[in-house]
Amino acid sequence: MKRLILIIYVLVSAVLWSVSIPADVAQHLASVKVQQLYPSLTIGSCEMLISPPNELLAYVYHLKPTGYIIIGAKEELPPLYAYSGSSDYVSLEFGNPLADIAIADLNYRLQSDDEAARNREAWQSAFYTDRIEQWPPAGYSLTEGWVKTLWTQSFPFNMMCPLDTVTGNRSVAGCPAIAMGQIVKYHHTLNGTRLNDADDYYHSYSGRNYWVDNDFATVGFPSYPQLNGYLDEINNRFRYQQDLNDSLDAAIVFAVGSALKQVYSSLGSGTFAVSQAYNAFLRFGFSDAELLTETSPDLYPRMVQNIKNGLPVHFAVVTPAWDSGHNVVVDGYNANNYFHLNFGWGGANNGWLLLPQQMPYNLTVVEGAVVDVKPIEYVLAVPDTLNFSYDSNQVLEIYNMHNDTIIVEALLIGSGLEGANIIMLPQIPLPASIPANGMMSFSINFNNTAQLPNLEGNLRLILNNSAVNIPVRYANASALDDESAVPALGAVSVYPNPFCQSCKIKLESKNEHKLKLEVFNIKGQKLYSDELMPGAQPQEFIWKGNDSMGNPVPSGIYLYRLSGATRSISGKLLKLR
Repeated sequence: MKRLILIIYVLVSAVLWSVSIPADVAQHLASVKVQQLYPSLTIGSCEMLISPPNELLAYVYHLKPTGYIIIGAKEELPPLYAYSGSSDYVSLEFGNPLADIAIADLNYRLQSDDEAARNREAWQSAFYTDRIEQWPPAGYSLTEGWVKTLWTQSFPFNMMCPLDTVTGNRSVAGCPAIAMGQIVKYHHTLNGTRLNDADDYYHSYSGRNYWVDNDFATVGFPSYPQLNGYLDEINNRFRYQQDLNDSLDAAIVFAVGSALKQVYSSLGSGTFAVSQAYNAFLRFGFSDAELLTETSPDLYPRMVQNIKNGLPVHFAVVTPAWDSGHNVVVDGYNANNYFHLNFGWGGANNGWLLLPQQMPYNLTVVEGAVVDVKPIEYVLAVPDTLNFSYDSNQVLEIYNMHNDTIIVEALLIGSGLEGANIIMLPQIPLPASIPANGMMSFSINFNNTAQLPNLEGNLRLILNNSAVNIPVRYANASALDDESAVPALGAVSVYPNPFCQSCKIKLESKNEHKLKLEVFNIKGQKLYSDELMPGAQPQEFIWKGNDSMGNPVPSGIYLYRLSGATRSISGKLLKLR
């Protein structure tokens, strides 16, 4: 009994000792921040974010014509909690997920002395303005995040979801499927995923009992063979950069929903744990994906690095009682520690939110996140960027880094290279099969009869299950410094290979020109380069397993390219632990 009284006393004291922010001060801060962040918007009406029993936590200012800004109502709470210039703060049929998160999170923050001290200090400088570095850069998209889609749980995105066998209405899509589906579409790949009988599961939820996919005819959703037909079309459109229609978007939603093992109803659909999202990403071929929970010490640093690298994160939040939750896409970050959230309700409530990254894990509303969601690297293109000048040549080498045979269907001129006359000759006729650990090459020539302006664009390599953009730069200067296309340079020996400390790369035949060594990782990024002047003897390089800055590279597979004036040869290196 004494323990209970003490707990109640501490919680009540946290409220009694807090210092309220007057409404006029909050509105003034809102005006300052709007002028800084969205100078073309103005403040409209205001509503209060209130926690039972009638505790004022924050002021919500609606912006005109679109947007919102949330200002803390106590000195112990963040001065600027959330904001958006492209989405409205609204209550929907199933509630307001942003309000739910904010109320739970702000209540938790009031219980933390460290958080209170940080926020009191933040209020001292709250009215200062500064330039904010953010990812993606301001203006990158109309959504303010990496993800440009604004999917919602209702029509048309739920039109392939099961019927609700109790109400007879179509089930809503479920926030896990909407979040994951938007990330899959962002990456423009299914990683060759097709569903089969191993993906069947028994659906049992509030009297709604059936098999997915066996009961497709009676419950009104596509069978897996039918769904795979849609996935084939999606794969084709992804590879050739064609838009998807509503039916194909809906097919993604139901396909990832099946991988998530979602439960469905017209009142709400979803999962029971964020681990289901992790397993679903693995099923869709995102083999580098990793699940981090609220107790993971590197949760937020990993999220930040992902977003800086253009990798949206699948993020799960829960109620304080852990009896319900919501899955969202986190697809933006700025240097003031705000994250951009896409709630999956057609754009409603999307915005920049101050997530509780410095709070004790038992005082947060975070369940976990799936990070490192990135497509399978089927091939490695060497070099990673093609650099050309007037009438110059390059050899593009394509290595199969996958366990299975891949098919190269085409190499197309992509965006940014309009007006260029590019001749691309494959080593073998297309479509070409490359076995595991095999390679093929293209001889590429910028054959322009007139000078072009400087260009930056890409070639698009079309594979059977994916596509790869290969950056191209064209400089309208002379080609004296350009690397050249090459049938063969001569015999090369590498010893030892595999190696632990260093390896020797030696050209056995005589070379009268400057010799250059480049080492690439399996993503095609150049890590190291070195040169030998003409006539140097012996004609060999010693690579100590470091990058150009002298830092050791991790163990793994690397590719080398040895090039002379007009010829080159490439091969593999294996560094052991």
